Amino acid sequence: MQNTKQKIRLTPLIHKGSTWIGIHFPHLPDLQKAVRKTRQIKWSESNKCWYLPFTRACYDELLKNIEPFAAIDNSALKQYKKAPVHVPAKPAINVQALYQTMRSNNIKPAADINPVNRHVLPAMHQTLVLKAYSPSTIRTYLNEMSVFLQAIKATSADEFPINRIKSYLQYCFEMLKLSENTLHIRINALKFYYEQVLKKEEIFLGNTETKKRHTIAQAIE
Repeated sequence: MQNTKQKIRLTPLIHKGSTWIGIHFPHLPDLQKAVRKTRQIKWSESNKCWYLPFTRACYDELLKNIEPFAAIDNSALKQYKKAPVHVPAKPAINVQALYQTMRSNNIKPAADINPVNRHVLPAMHQTLVLKAYSPSTIRTYLNEMSVFLQAIKATSADEFPINRIKSYLQYCFEMLKLSENTLHIRINALKFYYEQVLKKEEIFLGNTETKKRHTIAQAIE
């Protein structure tokens, strides 16, 4: 008797920077139901196929669910294991695109920031977004960082010594007569960039937003 089973083709699928098992088959109701019984299965709209984590457990579970309805073609998976597909490196930050995003959110980076520091605001903006800071906090921190970048001119912010950062903040407090609240915000903006973006050691005493009892002098000691 002729075998009338449908064929399901399994392929390596590069999606969202990882390798998955791509599942390709005729969209018949019985096959759909059997395939979707598999745990951790997801649909990729961009690839127009179902996919699973690239693990033996997921493969075995899928095989068990579809065996009564279809034959498996896993030749592409076997070939992949012999010669793994190269996953392209993630692209570098697109500075121009991020500046455009910032402008669309009413964040106005200063035009006179020196080219040596043009990467700072986009990198900071990206990290703030990924850490789920509120839009108002993002705007405030970026505007405060923009003021700092204008002040240091052609000096690299990434290499700016901690003692000079503290001298700058002391100048803001004593000479510019910034209010305590404004200076707290500026300190936290700088703290975020150096500690969260550049991953440098803690340069200020705690977080001035949550430790109001600390004076400005204590924060920049």
